[in-house]
Amino acid sequence: MAVEQKHLVASLITLLCRAESHRNDLANYGILDDLATMLAAFVVSRGEVVPAAGQIGQGDGLDEMIPAPSPVGSNMTGVLAAISAIIAESRFRACLLVCSPAIMAVFPNAEFEPATRAKQRVRVTMAFNNLGSIMPLPLGAVDYLLPIVPAVQPKPSPQAAHFPPLGFTPSRDTPSTNPITRPSYKFSFWDTASATNGEAEADEESPFIPWLIHLVRSANNPLEKVMAASVLASLFKGGFAGTDKETMIAVLVLPILCRLLKHHCQLPDFNDQAESRMVLERTPAVLARLIAGSELLQQAAYDCKALKMATHLLAESYNLPAQQTISRPWSPTPRGSAGVDERSAGSRLGEQGHEPVVAHKLRVREGALRLIAAMLPFKEEYRKAFVEQDVMGCVVESLQPHPSKPKTGKERVKPEKGAEDAPRLAEPSPYGNNPNSVLIAACHVIRLLGRSISILRTSLEDYGTAIPLFRLLKHPDAEVQVAACGAVCNLVLEYSPLRDVSDYCRKMRRI
Repeated sequence: MAVEQKHLVASLITLLCRAESHRNDLANYGILDDLATMLAAFVVSRGEVVPAAGQIGQGDGLDEMIPAPSPVGSNMTGVLAAISAIIAESRFRACLLVCSPAIMAVFPNAEFEPATRAKQRVRVTMAFNNLGSIMPLPLGAVDYLLPIVPAVQPKPSPQAAHFPPLGFTPSRDTPSTNPITRPSYKFSFWDTASATNGEAEADEESPFIPWLIHLVRSANNPLEKVMAASVLASLFKGGFAGTDKETMIAVLVLPILCRLLKHHCQLPDFNDQAESRMVLERTPAVLARLIAGSELLQQAAYDCKALKMATHLLAESYNLPAQQTISRPWSPTPRGSAGVDERSAGSRLGEQGHEPVVAHKLRVREGALRLIAAMLPFKEEYRKAFVEQDVMGCVVESLQPHPSKPKTGKERVKPEKGAEDAPRLAEPSPYGNNPNSVLIAACHVIRLLGRSISILRTSLEDYGTAIPLFRLLKHPDAEVQVAACGAVCNLVLEYSPLRDVSDYCRKMRRI
């Protein structure tokens, strides 16, 4: 397949993966295996196949699954984006990727003895100085492409979730304190069935995981780094990485993503910066997925100024764009000739969409809110640092389907009684009409801020957060209603000043 055709197919798959049913269909029909083969071809062209992979896979017939090198000049960004779109939010599809024949052919699990034992001696020295595990995990060939990172044993948080999601074994969302635990690819009902015959054996980590970390560090294309980190985030949150990889991600991956985010935040020109826009839109969401549920990764992201950059992006998404030239649809008649008015409703297909610059700001707004929500669950320090950035007005406007100009700290005014009776008109907003994904992300931010008593009594009350939340309880989308209910539950506690009995009951009677 030609290089242009590969990029076209990968882009088409990325667009198709908007719905969960489409992702399952693409995985069931073998599209994920085809994409894995294309990715393995890039591994071959980079010369990073595990040594003696062909001889190792002869017994299982995997030696024939090693593909030919990818053509010169090809780019794996589209392939990584398509893979990330398919395996997102699904541990099963992530398992299909790790266990695909092409990936197992180029990344077999095998013992590796390096030509020099310098790194082994360094690891033993670090272990004796309490900088690593006394019983280090066996290293594969790809692990030697990464620098040595001292092991860190974070203290378990009392606020972290102690119960895994129903139907699955504990994943990366639940921190583990065992430094030598190996990840398992098995589901809970398989583990239950095998427990009768003995203790279930855990599978070894695939060399595909450290290779993705190496790709984030070595790729020349910024968007390729982000897409590699996105695939890594899906595998990491699915529990396919060892516990030592959490420290490696904190030291080797998060600083690179934060550096990309900081660099592309300083590119004000919208035109001719398509790649920079994509990096700015996708990097916050990837960071949010990586650090969710891990205090160690949240601390690393906070030290890299991720929270400050996220608040900056949120504020920038509410800056009115410069006057843009509205694109003129194609017409068989020349401009100025008599005929059907191209601006009429009869000459358009569907509703009028946003201008490209406004659509870009909406995607940046969603990513910034998701990153902020991922930073706030555990530590009061992070919540106070966020409130001090004076962007609460932007969060409150993100709860509005049709936002207006956000209020600053000097302009905040407590809403008058009856203000909730006058919802905003459903008309195009110059700041962009917030989609459901933005509303849900803003509800998560408010829910986490509601855990702080001091913030609940000051900022959330002063900015009138309760009124737009109560409006979202009547939103036609069920997911928005669920997110709004979670935020309201943290706003109507007994110690909350927002819990006025008469006003609260009056609002609830209209729902």
